[in-house]
Amino acid sequence: MGLLKNILGHVYAQVLRKARRPHSRICSLKKITIVSTWNERCGIADYSAFLANELRKKSIRLYITPISRNLKMNPMYFFILGYKAGKCCDVVHIQFEYGLWPDLKMGKYLFQTFGAFMFYIGLLWSNSHVVTTFHEVIKEPEIWRGGKVGWYYKKLFDRVICDISDFIIVHAFASKDGIEHEELLSKMCRNRSKIKVIPHGTYEKPLILDKELCKAKLRLRKRILTVFGFVHEQKGHDLLVDIIPLLEKDIHILIAGGPRLPEHEAYYEALKKKAQQLDCIERISFLGYVPQAELPIVLNATDLAVLPYRNATESGVLHHLIAYGIPTITSNVSVFKKKHDQYGCIDLFEAGNKEDLLKRIVRLLRDKRKQSILQRGCRKMWNDTKWSSVATKHMEVYLEACAGCPDTIYDEKRQRTRIRWLKENTKEPAVEIGCATGFVTSFVGANVGIDLKPSRVRLAKIKHPTKEFLILYIYHLRRIPSKQS
Repeated sequence: MGLLKNILGHVYAQVLRKARRPHSRICSLKKITIVSTWNERCGIADYSAFLANELRKKSIRLYITPISRNLKMNPMYFFILGYKAGKCCDVVHIQFEYGLWPDLKMGKYLFQTFGAFMFYIGLLWSNSHVVTTFHEVIKEPEIWRGGKVGWYYKKLFDRVICDISDFIIVHAFASKDGIEHEELLSKMCRNRSKIKVIPHGTYEKPLILDKELCKAKLRLRKRILTVFGFVHEQKGHDLLVDIIPLLEKDIHILIAGGPRLPEHEAYYEALKKKAQQLDCIERISFLGYVPQAELPIVLNATDLAVLPYRNATESGVLHHLIAYGIPTITSNVSVFKKKHDQYGCIDLFEAGNKEDLLKRIVRLLRDKRKQSILQRGCRKMWNDTKWSSVATKHMEVYLEACAGCPDTIYDEKRQRTRIRWLKENTKEPAVEIGCATGFVTSFVGANVGIDLKPSRVRLAKIKHPTKEFLILYIYHLRRIPSKQS
């Protein structure tokens, strides 16, 4: 064990030393690679597909590097895959979640997601710009097999990801098991300025169909209450199954989702068994995974959606429901409470409380006025989180990674003193030479910013649309006649 820890520690020291070197190549953001599960039964695959479709509209060349936990674990294969992905593109964007990559077993030790570890090492040697989206941040050591060595490796792996990545994207800062998501990330990522919050995307153009026709396709004529998403214990499906006998007879439950990992299958089967014991199996339909092509039918047929999660950091399912304006009840975990407070688009019940859940369902099904209020909130949230808006925010992150000059450098005391002096002593008209992403140009009130790096000028125009920015070599200013200068 001591030898393995020393080896892992030495690898990390080499990674950290190389990660601290500045990027040597200048890029103008023409080619991007998205690394993700692809064409699989996985919400992250769907997320990546929607993001890719919008990014292709931004006049860039987009490539996809598919990964899967079913691939045979070959460390050199993933190292070379990462190296090639970094060499051929300006930015590599990894859609990361633990468990989506193959594991490495060495005797009694199990190194989970080791394929991703080698992929990042390959990216490091390619000297590429790297952006990582964390779809889940894991705290609990018990879910990591491999004992103390496995947990030590997991902490080291988190540090490697954060040190190699130019930016870390999360969908929200939410509480999980009493620990702030932000606090967990801060322990993993020592440079707080790397963390960017970009919300999960929402359908740009939902396919609205006739509700009764959709119910007919599902062979149902009753009011439909649906739970969407992959099934496992933390999603709280059992809470809803327990209260089915207490609901009115004309209510039918749809469980639209199946187990994603083998360890979740036991819980899925336990739900079916419980429904049989309560003599209400005929009032529940277990649909399993619903393909994207069939999802609009289920969404349009739904009268009320329930997300009874015991804990969560973000839910892409909620964004589907928002796009279709479906009245939704969720538990009052942090991520949902923030959406409720900001938009008023969902109704909340006390997490884990079956009695409160039952009361909320009965009340919302009867209260048409409340349903209308929730639907207005859905429209507000949709406007802020539609995929075109989310893709634009991703583009800003990519450009900032290529620019290599984040605005956070001006938070330093010496820099603040300098730009305040400039603001007090700048007289119009003024031009900033070497404007980077335009922060100083805007702050001091200059008219024009000039920089040699296209990615910096492009980002400056997005961040400060009222200012003028030019890609210009400084010696070209000599060609301007003195009367016009």
